Amino acid sequence: MLTLKEVSFELQVPFYKIKYAHDIFAIPEPKMIGGIRVYDEKLIKKVKAYFSNRERKA
Repeated sequence: MLTLKEVSFELQVPFYKIKYAHDIFAIPEPKMIGGIRVYDEKLIKKVKAYFSNRERKA
């Protein structure tokens, strides 16, 4: 399980872009533990797929 900051670093995607994708319902919201977004492996794959698809379209 990783935090938003860790996922952002791992995928080389700015954290605010990931947060915005949640806000527009493009990817599901992760679980919140103590007010911190926590990503499991399944959700990390969805985030990675979302941003890899967006890069191909650009």
